[in-house]
Amino acid sequence: MVGGSDNQIRRVLTSVVLLLLLLSSINARSVTFSVSLRPDTIELGQAAKLTLHFAGGRYDRAPSLPRFPDLEIRNPTETKHLSIGGGVRSQTVQLSYTVIPLAAKTFTIPPFAVMAGGARFMTPALKLTVKPKRALTNLEQKIQRGYFAEILVAQTNVNVGQSFLVEPHLYFTSGDNIQMPSLATEGFTFAALQIPGARRKTFGRHTMVYRTFPKVAVPIRAGTFDIGPMQ
Repeated sequence: MVGGSDNQIRRVLTSVVLLLLLLSSINARSVTFSVSLRPDTIELGQAAKLTLHFAGGRYDRAPSLPRFPDLEIRNPTETKHLSIGGGVRSQTVQLSYTVIPLAAKTFTIPPFAVMAGGARFMTPALKLTVKPKRALTNLEQKIQRGYFAEILVAQTNVNVGQSFLVEPHLYFTSGDNIQMPSLATEGFTFAALQIPGARRKTFGRHTMVYRTFPKVAVPIRAGTFDIGPMQ
């Protein structure tokens, strides 16, 4: 009687172990992994993002990444996305590292191991090209400062008494208490026109707000004159 009971316990334990192994195997197969480094070409002073993607599960532990004297890899941030469709639950996890180069050269991050769902994945070698920081153009310097002005004129060669349109533009990234500027000029009279509302203009990746302060200018004597600067 005792022997039969022992055999039954062994069969139950064996079944439990097999079930756990089967579940572990299914879990390991259900997790898919990929890695990305974007962008892979940057300028010195910019940063790239190294992201580990896990679908159908999550990582077992955060991997140990290679270290470089001229490449700062900051601690990762984790984002999760859970979706349920057709009664099936799926989970996506991303582990993102900010990569900041300290020198202009090409870095190669060698393959490293990632454990997820009881399985071991190896990343491919990842290459990051860092170019020297280029000098900013005059316009880029103005945008970086956060504000600048320009004066647009409809004509640059007119007769005495002939009116023409002058449009001072003020560009800025913040603030709405913008006052009408004055023009440092001589040889003209000005009549202000209706001021339109604020508008937006895009310069590459940057968008700025701008206000226009249109005026009608009339030259009162002959000569060559400057219109501006604005004050």
